[in-house]
Amino acid sequence: MHQITCIDGLWIPNPNRGNDLGLWRGDSVVEVLEARGNILFHWEDHYRRMLVACTGHISLDKLPREEDILQKLKFLLTRGGHSYSIVHMQVTPGNSADLKIPDGKPMLTLDVGLHQIQDVAPLSLKTIPERRIFPLLKLGSSYGNIPRFMRHYKVKEDGFDSFLYWSGRQGILEAPYENIFYVTKDRWLFTAEAGVLHGITRKIILALAEKSKLFRGISKTKVHVPMLETCNEAFLTSTTKGTAPIKRIDEYVNFKTGDKTYTAKLRKLFLKYRENYYKERGAAALAHN
Repeated sequence: MHQITCIDGLWIPNPNRGNDLGLWRGDSVVEVLEARGNILFHWEDHYRRMLVACTGHISLDKLPREEDILQKLKFLLTRGGHSYSIVHMQVTPGNSADLKIPDGKPMLTLDVGLHQIQDVAPLSLKTIPERRIFPLLKLGSSYGNIPRFMRHYKVKEDGFDSFLYWSGRQGILEAPYENIFYVTKDRWLFTAEAGVLHGITRKIILALAEKSKLFRGISKTKVHVPMLETCNEAFLTSTTKGTAPIKRIDEYVNFKTGDKTYTAKLRKLFLKYRENYYKERGAAALAHN
């Protein structure tokens, strides 16, 4: 058993969700985090963000307690037997007789699968004039989904791996599932602040960059397309990728990649931080990252 759902206080393996608004309307809150053994990476941050996304939309008092969720997750992780696991959490308003109005019994589903952060080949990305409506929230109906399926085939045809949300007022925002960073030629680290999801990996990278003194400064501000001419490097961050180098954004093809870049140095710092995080919490050391 690698998936379980809580409905009205009861935990049910693989329940019938035929009338679930998460299925019919994409009405859900999602969180994704990784684990080593049964140690969850930055659980507190992910859990807090999930609650914030539910607030005013899904009744928090009808969801299981944090202690109950953790107990079930650790059970699934122990039963799964993976060295590294990826954990998906989804909260929906619940079933609906008319597929519009929920029945008042929210559903929380936990799903555990195999995961390993691997090196990612340098990416080519295309900016598109779209943005998410509620960027600070991880909602199933908007986080990566709607434009991704309509746009992904097109950017592939144009020779790109994926795309970046772009706004005329706010500049380049984020990728469908990732935040984006830039390293300028004069050694500044830039990333967008407004209009993007404040990712957990993004938060860690910002802290590591500041502590490392690799950069002359760090700026969380708007990054418009013309500014790419001032950058030597760019990279993505996410739970599933960790960090991932970028070789091209639109027609800007001069981004550096490789072991000697600041992107690679930050990746090494992140993997070391991640290793120490698990070690300090009692997770067994592994021979791979």
